[in-house]
Amino acid sequence: MKKLIPYLIIALILMGASLLSEEDKQISMVQNSSKSVVSILQGLSIGTGFFVAENYILTAYHVVDEGDETHVKSDRGGTFYDIVAVDKKFDLALIKTDEYMIGKPLKFADSVTSGQDAYTIGFPRFLDKMVVKGLVSHVYDNDKMRGTIFDIHGYEGGSGSPLLNSKGEVIGLLKGLHKSDTSFITSVHIKDIKSFLARNGIQ
Repeated sequence: MKKLIPYLIIALILMGASLLSEEDKQISMVQNSSKSVVSILQGLSIGTGFFVAENYILTAYHVVDEGDETHVKSDRGGTFYDIVAVDKKFDLALIKTDEYMIGKPLKFADSVTSGQDAYTIGFPRFLDKMVVKGLVSHVYDNDKMRGTIFDIHGYEGGSGSPLLNSKGEVIGLLKGLHKSDTSFITSVHIKDIKSFLARNGIQ
C-alpha cells in the first residue's frame, strides 16, 4: 500500500491540474467571446447582438422592429446605425456598422446537439454584460419545425444574444422564453442563421 501512495498523490495532482485547465479554458472562451457581444437600444426596447463580420451585427428582429435608428454600444463606445436586412419569420435582423465600430466575428459551429453545454452572453436591463451557463435541451430539425430549446436562464435584454458551445462557437441566437415553460429559452436554429447571413453576403 505504501508503494502506491506516491502514485495516488501524482494522480490527484494531475486530476487537479486537468480540472483547473478546463476552468481556465472556460474563462478564456467567455472573455474572448464577450468582446464580440454588444448591447442594442431602440426606443424603449433593449437587447443584445454580436458581430458576425467585421462591421455587421446580428440580433433578434423583435428587438429592433420599431424601425427607428438603432443604438449599438460596444466596449469601444456607442452610436446609431441602420438595419440593413431582416427575416421576420426567423426573428433575425442585421445591422451594418462602420470603421468606427468594428469587431471580431464569432465563429459558427457545424452542428448543435442535445445535452451539450451552452453559454449565453448578454445585457440584462440595468445591468452590465452577463454570462449564463446551461445546456441544449432539445433540437428540432425536420420538415415541420426547426429550432433549439435551451435549459438556461433568460432575462429581459437577452434577446439577440449568441448561444455558444464550450469552444465559443455560435449554436443559436436567443429569441425568448419558451411559451409553455418559461424555465426554457428558444433559439433560432444555426442552419437558418447561416442561411440568412449567406443571403446577405456573409459567409
